[in-house]
Amino acid sequence: MDNDINGPVVPLDKVEALRNSVTDLFSVTDTTLDQPHPGYVRFRGYFIVDSAQCFDDLRERFEKHGFTPMVRQEQGRIALIALPTVFAPKKSNWIINLLLLIATIASTLYLGATYDLNAGDKLNLWSGWPFSLSIMLILGAHELGHYFAARYHKVPVTLPYFLPLPPPFSLFGTLGAFIQLKAPVKNRRALLDVGVAGPLAGMVFALPILIYGLATSKVGPIGPPPTDGAILLEGNSILYALTKLAMFGRFLPDGNFDV
Repeated sequence: MDNDINGPVVPLDKVEALRNSVTDLFSVTDTTLDQPHPGYVRFRGYFIVDSAQCFDDLRERFEKHGFTPMVRQEQGRIALIALPTVFAPKKSNWIINLLLLIATIASTLYLGATYDLNAGDKLNLWSGWPFSLSIMLILGAHELGHYFAARYHKVPVTLPYFLPLPPPFSLFGTLGAFIQLKAPVKNRRALLDVGVAGPLAGMVFALPILIYGLATSKVGPIGPPPTDGAILLEGNSILYALTKLAMFGRFLPDGNFDV
């Protein structure tokens, strides 16, 4: 085994303690200090056991020495990087999440209620519930997909933060939502799971809502734009275009006709 230790940034006894703590999990072929950043320790080699199964044990061992492990692929080899810190996630204030959720529901309700509102009509806020429910289900499922995937991989994360944005500044009543990671994701596999879980969970609600919306819609002429305003033409994603093709037997928009 070729070990090459460069630089006195981290005490050598600390480096040896880190390396000795993982000998039954990771075979170290070389060690570099101050890489990829000052104060870091990089061990390169290969895992003796499955990295996903042993990572929690690995993290506990590193944290005893004041470090946090990260796993990266470098030029065909595995790099086990020791970050010189231990992440202690702060407790989130769930009241902020709740207030933003309520504000976003109100914002989407208001926008939904104004879509079919004619001049002189009285605004009925509750008439916007179909629009609001659809948006919030898709958005909520998307963010909770990220959330539960992160929790599954034991990555500390906040609850979703919804972002209200009422008209005329938004066509949807919201800017979306996000969750915040409180610590680095342990490896690329976990990062991929967390990233993919959101869109997949959102699709579970988005596709049925899309199909129901198209089923209750009719194909008709687009018509000229109003003289005192503008007309909004929606775009076509591949999924949206194929769904309309499957339901109406034609590609839409078709000339001057659309749904």
